[in-house]
Amino acid sequence: EMFELWNEMAKNEGFEGVYLIAMNTGWGFDKHKLFYDAYMNFEPIHTVMTDDSWRKQVQYVKREHMDAIDKTKASFKNWFWTQNAYSYPYICKEIERHAKCKGYKVFFGAAAGWDNTARKDEEGFILTRNTPKRFGKHIKKMLQKSEIADNEFLFLNAWNEWSEGAYIEPDKKYGNRYLLELERAVKSYENKK
Repeated sequence: EMFELWNEMAKNEGFEGVYLIAMNTGWGFDKHKLFYDAYMNFEPIHTVMTDDSWRKQVQYVKREHMDAIDKTKASFKNWFWTQNAYSYPYICKEIERHAKCKGYKVFFGAAAGWDNTARKDEEGFILTRNTPKRFGKHIKKMLQKSEIADNEFLFLNAWNEWSEGAYIEPDKKYGNRYLLELERAVKSYENKK
């Protein structure tokens, strides 16, 4: 009812209506899909949730046995079972590989990093080996993928989501290098057009 009201209000003000984009997180489509004009892949969650590699299988087994794991020992076995980590290069390749049209409008997403263990503790997951340079390469590829799909937007997660480790805002470790890499990627893409 709220969407129908907003849509009607927009039309009354001279607009074509509301263009509604739903987040595609990997937990399935919203049952109200007829309301949406498009979806956007919420990265890296969308790719991690739809991952079918051995990494995902390890996480499923780990969840089943988490209570029995002795987390105080520093053995390889315990390290292996308690890790909820994906490498940034792997996730970027998977995001890029799956960035395709699916018969409906899908805007692609990208992320500079991820670490939501501050909120989710051992249930969270971490992207490792993310750097500004790798981020810049990923953005260039995703801009190209977006152009091929005739997408006007590429969604970035996020400017300053510190509690999920998804940010490009300057920090002590990299300064403003994420912003510089974003600028380089966009300029490089625009110059090639």
